[in-house]
Amino acid sequence: MSVIFTATPNRKGELIFHNKEDLFKYCCVNVEKEQTVTIEATAKLTPKMRLYAYYHKVVLRNHAVKAFRNAGYEGEDEVSVSYRLEAMFAKIYLKKPDGTFDVGVENKRNMTKDRLLVFVCDVIHFLETELNEQVADSQEYLEWRRTGKMMKKIK
Repeated sequence: MSVIFTATPNRKGELIFHNKEDLFKYCCVNVEKEQTVTIEATAKLTPKMRLYAYYHKVVLRNHAVKAFRNAGYEGEDEVSVSYRLEAMFAKIYLKKPDGTFDVGVENKRNMTKDRLLVFVCDVIHFLETELNEQVADSQEYLEWRRTGKMMKKIK
């Protein structure tokens, strides 16, 4: 199990943890068990990069693949589910010189932030309404990574 705790170093070289209570609980549960600690600087991500990461780490990897498998689609993996969702919700119509239209798929990398947001919202709505898969929002996912427990907010 991996957990994430955030901390800020002070001038004395000490780490000041932001949520000391959760760190204390984690340490109490894992008394005398060897732990590996990885320290990395918090990346400054643009909103589009955070949305892209949320889509791939949370929506696609943790919910969409599971939802399609539970719905009876056999052999579905991240790549096939991603292609399926892009075909459903990232369609674009390309006008040919003769005036007719071809249907294409817009690449997520080339989408604007607003277009990517619409795409992710459409995918989440589809998963929740059509495939009955409750998708965690980004805060719930971070809590799960930090504590190891998935806790849905009461709405």
